[in-house]
Amino acid sequence: MTIVMSGGLHLSGSSGAYTDNFAYGTVYSMPSVSDGVSGDTFSYSMGASPNSAGCLINSNGTGFNYASVGQCVIHVTSNGGTDPDHDGDTDGTITGTLTLTVNQATAPVVVTASSAALVFDAPVPAIHPIYSNLANGDTSIAGVNCTTNYVQGASVSGSYSTTCAGPTSTSNYATINYVAGAVTLSKANQTVSFISTAPSSAIYQGTTYTPSATATSSLAATITVDATSSSVCSISAGVVSFIGVGSCVLDANQAGNTNFNAAAQVQQSFNVGQADQATLTLTSTSGTFGTGLTLTYSGGSGTGAVTYGVA
Repeated sequence: MTIVMSGGLHLSGSSGAYTDNFAYGTVYSMPSVSDGVSGDTFSYSMGASPNSAGCLINSNGTGFNYASVGQCVIHVTSNGGTDPDHDGDTDGTITGTLTLTVNQATAPVVVTASSAALVFDAPVPAIHPIYSNLANGDTSIAGVNCTTNYVQGASVSGSYSTTCAGPTSTSNYATINYVAGAVTLSKANQTVSFISTAPSSAIYQGTTYTPSATATSSLAATITVDATSSSVCSISAGVVSFIGVGSCVLDANQAGNTNFNAAAQVQQSFNVGQADQATLTLTSTSGTFGTGLTLTYSGGSGTGAVTYGVA
């Protein structure tokens, strides 16, 4: 008697055999089985050799998958029925073999190094592989390691490579390709602030003021007199002088560099008051009756006209 499997498989008696192959990671669908006798059923079992622990028949008995490249032998048995071996009883069984060869997956596995977007002085990120076209539930390839040429603090804004390296093929995968990623490094932001206290009693031509400011980038801050205060105060060699009366506004800036963006400008303002004049002293204090007296004075520090009165 002959077991007939769809696709032209003929298992004759216990010596019938059929071979086939498929790629790692795909599921092989069992051909349907018929022995020409109504009511007969069939079972599948794994041969002891050369099967591995990963050689499995699906629970419904109609599919097969394999955990690695290699070969499996599957036994197909016709279980009883009316008279499967045509010898006049119902105790006969017919067993055939199905030998499957599992080949390497042909679709190239692509391993891409992860990318990252950072700002200057950020820590070096962990670079990991991103896999495409893995099969059979695999999540990684053994021996793959990733790195980057970005160095914290020593790198300036720009682009730095990330790469992965490892095997170019394995027993299960014919080809493994590697694709680089990138660390994109942008300028960091910074702020600037005054660290000196503005004078509370500044006066015209009074004591000078030396302001100071700092930037979070540790770059030097620049202090200038705002254009709106050019008639009130001036700055030279970092020292502010008071040349008028009104509001003195100072601007602190930090222009940035290859690693830092320019800081937002901050201002410090304070009032400059009038100065007190030196004491006026009347220097002509006596005269002769009937003649005029020319009044004179000394002292004072203003530029306005001096007026006289009788007390």
